[in-house]
Amino acid sequence: MAHMPVIGRWSPRLVVSVLLGLAVVTTAGLTWETARAARSARATTDAVLGDYSTFAAWQFARESRARLNTEVAEVLAHTRRLFDGHPDTLRKPGDDCGCAPRAAVLSRFELRGGQAVRVIGEPLGADVLLLARAWRDDGGPSPMRHVEIAQAADGWQVVVLLRPQPAVPRIIGAVVDAALLTSTFTDVLASTSLLPESLVDAPSRDVFAVTVSHADGRRLFEAGTPGPIAGSAALFAGVSSLRVDASIHPDRAASLVIGGLPASRWPVALTLLLSSVVLVGLAWWQMRREVALAGRQADFVTGVSHELRTPLAQIRLYGETLLLGRVRSAEEGRRAAEVIVQEARRLGALVDTVLMFSRLRHGRVIIDRDAVDAARVTHDVVDAFRPFAAARAATVDVDLSAATGEAWIDANVFRQVLLNLLDNAVKYGPVGQTVRVVVEVSCAEVSLVVTDEGPGVPEAQTRRIWEPFWRAPGSSEGGSGLGLAIVRELATRHGGAAVVEPAPGQGARFRVTLGAAARVDVAAAVEPQPA
Repeated sequence: MAHMPVIGRWSPRLVVSVLLGLAVVTTAGLTWETARAARSARATTDAVLGDYSTFAAWQFARESRARLNTEVAEVLAHTRRLFDGHPDTLRKPGDDCGCAPRAAVLSRFELRGGQAVRVIGEPLGADVLLLARAWRDDGGPSPMRHVEIAQAADGWQVVVLLRPQPAVPRIIGAVVDAALLTSTFTDVLASTSLLPESLVDAPSRDVFAVTVSHADGRRLFEAGTPGPIAGSAALFAGVSSLRVDASIHPDRAASLVIGGLPASRWPVALTLLLSSVVLVGLAWWQMRREVALAGRQADFVTGVSHELRTPLAQIRLYGETLLLGRVRSAEEGRRAAEVIVQEARRLGALVDTVLMFSRLRHGRVIIDRDAVDAARVTHDVVDAFRPFAAARAATVDVDLSAATGEAWIDANVFRQVLLNLLDNAVKYGPVGQTVRVVVEVSCAEVSLVVTDEGPGVPEAQTRRIWEPFWRAPGSSEGGSGLGLAIVRELATRHGGAAVVEPAPGQGARFRVTLGAAARVDVAAAVEPQPA
């Protein structure tokens, strides 16, 4: 019978990591979708503005074409009457047609068959003659009237040509100053609404920038600063080399779109994405801290279990020895009792450490100051600790030369700090070392310095040794990992500090200060002054 494969449970760390990764991916997708929607809205807006610009260019070209056609017709009509010998039939200004033109005509000419060209006014340029002859000799269905833009030495010129009778090779033409174009374009832009009045509420010259360019890119007319979105249109079929480009001024574009131009969403989207990444990174970092803390707590349970097992085994062994009467002498019985008492004290110290840490974590430690003889308390703690030091052949050297007088401190806090520092020094120092204790009392603080002869604390670990449950990597020593964390927390709550520094020669020096006040100063502050 085949067995179903067993799928192991995912670790909480892996599950949380996958969820955080999915959160980042989801945020990135939403950011991209927001940016894409903003781009789509902007593309639609640009298309609308492009259509408006194209319509404006077409409207400008249509109006300019109508006015230029009128001017060209007047120029050609006047030129034809001159060469036909009927100048007296010119009509007065204001008539429908045939009146004297307003444009500055530079030259008038006639080409008839193989005859020489007749010119009235300035001599014709070679390009104008070439253009006129080519159009005269064009036997196809050419239009009766033709307009072309020519480059002169001092600027642009407008060449207008007329074929009075399509079957007759006769051309009548004129060369007009380019001011005809610029004046016409200026008038159109000033007096014509290039968009319906329902869309704009300002003159066209304030809304649009207009440029009229030749096919080779040279500009004949330019009004305003061209915008990024433009529309184009040919001026008219007879002047195929001219193109009109119209663009909306950037500061006017928003007024032509309902709701205004869509703002770019990239800054907001990127800010949201970056914030999401930062938050996920912080969550990941916090998760790693929690996982590391959980690991240290597991090590704490293992270490405490080991610390409890050893003294309990000793107590049980020597207790059963006494109970069964297996001691061979009174001295052996006394020794067994001493071991039981020593291990019981060891258990008590461990329990006190755990309970003290629990009270600190829950804020149930109250600093109860009183007049304390720091030297006497130091002697009591060291004397009680000597049997533990003797187990590792360590000796404790005490210097109380600067610990004279009483200090206003919490005796239990001082006792717990000193005991934890001694335990840490003996546990991590070499066998047979000498641990030095120096206590100094002043009006402002009580200083406690404990120096061992161990390997010292690496600089990279000088901050981590104060963290709860933390022990040096590769350490084979037992313990709860709470001693130094309790020391710093008690020192901080007592208005002091705890630091570690290299000892002279070898080892580590732990310096703890507790905020204090001299007993005499406190008494002087509370006793009434004599009248």
